[in-house]
Amino acid sequence: MPERRWSGRRIALLALLALVLAGSALLWSARKPIARSYVDTLLAKNGVPAQYEITHFGFRTQRLEHVLIGDTADPDLTADWVEIGFGLSGVSPSLRTIRAKGVRVRGRLVDGRVSFGALDRLLPKPSNAPFFLPDIDVASIRQEIAAISGHLPVIILTDSREPLRHLNPACVLHKPITPGDVVNAVRRCIAESRI
Repeated sequence: MPERRWSGRRIALLALLALVLAGSALLWSARKPIARSYVDTLLAKNGVPAQYEITHFGFRTQRLEHVLIGDTADPDLTADWVEIGFGLSGVSPSLRTIRAKGVRVRGRLVDGRVSFGALDRLLPKPSNAPFFLPDIDVASIRQEIAAISGHLPVIILTDSREPLRHLNPACVLHKPITPGDVVNAVRRCIAESRI
């Protein structure tokens, strides 16, 4: 049998492949610190104090645990965990879903406007574009609210026309929704409930 000879081109291609694999492995192992740096920079740029732990960082899903936003003594948001699902929108990643457990948000009415403290700094600038959230598992959130306080009224804002009676909401608002619609629904729920 003739001896196979390694040409310079084959050796160069194998070396390049080894280099690409080593670089990919290095980037994959550094993904959590890179994500942490990105999130920390975004929060610091907006002046939002926060604490969290990244416990999972995959291609499509990231999981943060022990999430606290705002003053540690009186936080504006706490969550046991938050899972963020990403997908592709064209060639760039986009936010697809948010799932969370043990979420507590502190809101206040200030000068006739709802404020969520430090979270306000992360909200988009007001515009005439329709407001939307990523897909949220409303059923699991509703179950958690019922477990905490069965009489707490829930207002669902949706563009879905599916019946939502099984969630027992106090009110369902269908898009398009104005800020006035939300304020009126909250006022109606407060007046009708025994909070």
